[in-house]
Amino acid sequence: YTTYFIKQLNILLVILIFTMFLSSRSKNKGLTMRNSHRIPVVSIFLAITSIFILSACGEEIVEPKQAEQDAIVIGSIHGVVKNATTGARLSGVTVTWAGGDTALSVQSTTTDDKGYYIINGLNPGTYTLSFTGKKGFTEFTGTAGIPSVLLVVALSEEDAKGVYYVTENLNANLYELNGGFKGVIWAPLEDGTSKAASGATVQFDVNDPSVAPNVYKTTSGEDGSFSLADLPAGPYGDLYVLPYSDGDVSYATELVKGYTELFSGEVKDVGEITLTLATGTPFLVNSDFDDRNIVNISITSKIFNCFMK
Repeated sequence: YTTYFIKQLNILLVILIFTMFLSSRSKNKGLTMRNSHRIPVVSIFLAITSIFILSACGEEIVEPKQAEQDAIVIGSIHGVVKNATTGARLSGVTVTWAGGDTALSVQSTTTDDKGYYIINGLNPGTYTLSFTGKKGFTEFTGTAGIPSVLLVVALSEEDAKGVYYVTENLNANLYELNGGFKGVIWAPLEDGTSKAASGATVQFDVNDPSVAPNVYKTTSGEDGSFSLADLPAGPYGDLYVLPYSDGDVSYATELVKGYTELFSGEVKDVGEITLTLATGTPFLVNSDFDDRNIVNISITSKIFNCFMK
């Protein structure tokens, strides 16, 4: 409404300036006093009349109207799939989606030779899209939503009815599966020596939850060596040796590389890994408690001898 009144005032100002200009010209031409007074009065009358005429024209303020329930919203989701390392567009990627009123069914399409895809005819709702099937690359999962409520510019609620088309964009970047780690795992013994940790599980966790799969595993050989290949090159992740036991001694989880990144084609040598003995629960030996009387134990400043399980 402020804009409306400013516009009306501007129109009034222009009319008044114009009439004052006419009045000035009339005086300069030697009009009589009677006529010189008549022109401003007539001008004011014309200005006021103009305001009423403009108001009567009914210039309506156009405000956003909410589309009625019988309005139809039709959505589409489109985007481009690329190599996350090189930026090259990837063709032949399978795009599957489910959600909205298709929650009980899964539908699919594929990217064209330019890596482009489009899904048409979607009803309002949230859709989960998966990008899979490209050999040598990771998978990707993302979501996109088609709104069920729209604010449209219309003169009335009746005019807000109709069919509305909404387009959402969802791009995907797939990582090449050509990175890796290698190394050797050693298990320390109580006598101070070490032996090769055979059968230890090595795991790489990708930090990006949209990348699938995001967990990769392998096991060490008899000599303790391992090679974890076909890992995504690009996203950050953590390399672990999971809890390990040789049957007699247990070892804790070992973080080998935290928040580390692999480059395309890189196999990172982490060298020799020495495991850490697992922390056991202390237990008491040679004890005999009877009505809170301690028997067969000499209480000294050290009190008890504790051993690790």
